[in-house]
Amino acid sequence: MIEEIKTDNNCIIKAFENNPISILHEDINNKKVYYFKASDVGKVLGIVNIHSTIQNYEEDDERVIRKAYDTEKRIQDTTFLTSQGVYRLLYNSKKEIAKKFRKWAGNILDDIIFNQSKELKRQIEENKILLENKNKENYQIQAQNAILQIELSEKEKTINVLTKKTNKFKPGQSVYIFRSSYDNKNIYKIGRTKNCNEREYTHKTATFDGEIVHQVMCSNSCVLERVCHFILDKYRLATKREWFSSNLNTIINAVEYAKLILDLNINFENQELLSETKNFLDTIKQQTNNTCLNKENNNENEVVIANETRNEIYEEILNINENHNNVNENQNNINENVDENNVSFTELNVKDYVNNPNDFDKFIKDCCEINDDYSISYTELKNQYKIWSKSANHKQLKMMIEHLKKQFRSTMRRYNPLVSTSKLTNFFNGIKIKDEFYNFHVSTKDKIIENYLYHNCQRAPGYRVTINELFKDFENFCKEHYNFDVSYYYKEKVKAYFDTMFIRLRKGASNLDIDCRLGGWLGVALKSSNEPEPVLNYKPKNRKVVKAVNVLTQEVVSEWQSVSDASDELKRSRTVVSSIIKRHNVINYNNTDCYLI
Repeated sequence: MIEEIKTDNNCIIKAFENNPISILHEDINNKKVYYFKASDVGKVLGIVNIHSTIQNYEEDDERVIRKAYDTEKRIQDTTFLTSQGVYRLLYNSKKEIAKKFRKWAGNILDDIIFNQSKELKRQIEENKILLENKNKENYQIQAQNAILQIELSEKEKTINVLTKKTNKFKPGQSVYIFRSSYDNKNIYKIGRTKNCNEREYTHKTATFDGEIVHQVMCSNSCVLERVCHFILDKYRLATKREWFSSNLNTIINAVEYAKLILDLNINFENQELLSETKNFLDTIKQQTNNTCLNKENNNENEVVIANETRNEIYEEILNINENHNNVNENQNNINENVDENNVSFTELNVKDYVNNPNDFDKFIKDCCEINDDYSISYTELKNQYKIWSKSANHKQLKMMIEHLKKQFRSTMRRYNPLVSTSKLTNFFNGIKIKDEFYNFHVSTKDKIIENYLYHNCQRAPGYRVTINELFKDFENFCKEHYNFDVSYYYKEKVKAYFDTMFIRLRKGASNLDIDCRLGGWLGVALKSSNEPEPVLNYKPKNRKVVKAVNVLTQEVVSEWQSVSDASDELKRSRTVVSSIIKRHNVINYNNTDCYLI
């Protein structure tokens, strides 16, 4: 049922002019058809009984029955006239308005029939032209918008490529090759970092068209970087100390070759090592010369590693060591009196101990336990996070603390087991570090490093030890328990183990050191070192005894040795407690009205 009745003073019935007519319209075959209320038309034309007048009108063509509201807002069957029915009434009526309509309609018919409606055609043509112009304008606007959208998309892609931080590189110690341009030529920088993604972003602030093209993971990036700089010295740019001018394949081969040499366990006590190495290098040199004669230079933009040559180098050096082991088995021992089975060093896989600094939930899962009775200081938690992540910066430390604040309640306490101080310290309630990060376990396979840690070291996230102290104590331990002197080779193994298990301290022994992380390690300390114990009963010089006095009896209800002790008992800050004392405010303590003095 359609129920839209409206008053239209400007309808197609010219004769009605300003006379209100109730009009009903319906959508039939996507075309609007209008119906005019018969009683309203009858009133305008002065027809007393409109229903008797139109009773012979054709059903549906000239009159229809529809549901409509009456004057009392009730739905009734109502008679409506179609356009044809209205025209029939107008042509039969003698009213003045009907005459005007017939004259107006006749003029229109004459114009259409005899003059072919020139004015109407002109108006139609003008409307067509206007419509075409508008369509053209709309099309041009749409085309311009499409072009602007494409340009905007391309610019966004370019900006993302040039500035956006990505995670396309693995975290951890590594040496990288960064490509840039200088005097319209490609040049390459060999550097070291623990986070290639951050380092590439930093480089791009100075050179927008550069990128890291190669990454080599290693256990000691400082040594590998220095070796690479040394063997590529002839390609070094004089004005740029860490930049080299050569094709990319040469740079990559040099870095990979240096990594192979450093990763191998070469025994330099082998008497035939030098002669066999010289013969091998002569062979490689001859192969290189022959290759240069038969092949053109590779394109600088290609990243191709000579895997076959590199594998030959690796296998040949292994053969040198195997041959030496067969020649003299006793030369492999560091000390003639040492049992070889006792000299056993653990080599850790670096990848197993490197974690994503931004994965805070994994840090909680790996290193922490959750319980309502637990608590841990910010300082201790941050130290453990540094050891766990190996590459966390100051910004990530703050993000980690903010992440934990969303999950655990933070409080202030005066006691911190790692810092002897009376100042308030931030604590998290409901979480603590796992007990395994405070203890070492004895090795069941008689591993030297593990046994040394168990007998001579103590473990906690805030403990520290210097390299000199550690190696001095480690050498004494090896002499006493294993009867051998610690060589440089084994010291490097110990360094690699500690770098993987703990984290290097940032300050070195000298400010002139190139490597500013040579000072020692965080997370371990010697048992012989005098670690300062926390001062549990600290008494500051300016301490003040605080007393709670009953307002009525003037008796001392309670007494505290300092404002801090009173604030802890009253669950109020020291500032508030000091203000209560100063102003003699009355407080309720143990259901008693008291004031503080």
